[in-house]
Amino acid sequence: YTPLQLFEASVAAVRANRDEDAIRLIELGLERNPYYRDAIFNLATLYHRKKEFEKMMPLAERLLELDPNNPDNFRIYAGALQGPAEQYKTEAEALQKERGKKAQFDATMKKLQAQNDSVLKYVQLSHESPFSVKVQNMQTAGSTTTLTGTVENRSESPKTFDLKFEFLDAQGNVVASESATVQTEAKGAGTFRVEAAGPGVVA
Repeated sequence: YTPLQLFEASVAAVRANRDEDAIRLIELGLERNPYYRDAIFNLATLYHRKKEFEKMMPLAERLLELDPNNPDNFRIYAGALQGPAEQYKTEAEALQKERGKKAQFDATMKKLQAQNDSVLKYVQLSHESPFSVKVQNMQTAGSTTTLTGTVENRSESPKTFDLKFEFLDAQGNVVASESATVQTEAKGAGTFRVEAAGPGVVA
């Protein structure tokens, strides 16, 4: 099976409430194409559902690197940060019950507060980002890859966005790049379509 077939099968598994199968299918697909954005997002979401935050964090970081102008990824990163926050909360509750542990309790509470502040920061970035760039479709025919998507302008004034896309092979090498300019009205959206010629594009 191709990575895309595995990713499509994982979506069917999720719909059938078979999360473990979905996770394994995505993991297998990402072994061969570790840069497919939607699969990374879906796997991070499944890990969050299972509270496997250590597995989730590198995926959240990869999403921010691959897709830095999509506010949905800030929400995923905030979810990954919840893991350490839950750990600090558990530690603080345990220390609170023990005599002579006030210093350790206070230190843990400071860590918890800092972690919660980080979670809140990325939740706010998700909601308050002034724009959003989302890829809707990517198709490859031979050595040509076509990418389409939208730019949402969330501000109160018209904006022009200059976008640059880098196309990766399965090893993460940039094999092509293209640019697009999108004009938007205030609180409006615009579309883009770019074509890139490069060998072995997977993301």
